[in-house]
Amino acid sequence: MKISIHAEVIKALLITAPKSDFRYYLNGILLEVQADHAALIACDGTMLLAVPLPSDAIEGERIVGDYIIPRTLLESVKPAKVGRTVLPFELEVTASTGAQGQTIYALTLKGATHGMGAPVEGKFPDWRRVIPAEASGEVAQFDAHLVARFGDIYDALGGSKKFCAPVIHHNGNCAALVSNLGHSALGVIMPLRDKTPAHPGLPSWVK
Repeated sequence: MKISIHAEVIKALLITAPKSDFRYYLNGILLEVQADHAALIACDGTMLLAVPLPSDAIEGERIVGDYIIPRTLLESVKPAKVGRTVLPFELEVTASTGAQGQTIYALTLKGATHGMGAPVEGKFPDWRRVIPAEASGEVAQFDAHLVARFGDIYDALGGSKKFCAPVIHHNGNCAALVSNLGHSALGVIMPLRDKTPAHPGLPSWVK
């Protein structure tokens, strides 16, 4: 099974995934392959990014399953370019049978260079349970650093600041959906659950 992945999608997902979380399985990116669709997901517990893969991105017989791609593998391979055009990465997933009858999966990532590895062993969180199906509209406060990271994700996915920007759908103390990121991606950002402080008023030097 070979999967074509745009370089900007990997860049955006690596912005979302942590680098050294003790929950080691979060440091990588989840590749979810099902019979009728596939997606790439990254999260760090405070934000999440899910990017669907086009139906024509997968070649060969689908090997249905969840595969956590190691961050080290993704960072070790440089994208290929033709002029100023950055070409997609090619990720190959293969399956073989081990000596004790178990299935062994291998990953090969190709760009200007290539790297090999194995999926990270671990259980990635059920990311669909995190994505809110609706928004209450109740205004919430968010960590400015997380909001800035979504700005970086938007830039990585090729968003145009001239025409539009990411949208946070406020949902009170619950997780908020982030849309309009590009590549049909959806994000989730967790709010600061403390009550919104009162307006501090204007100091004399401002007046």
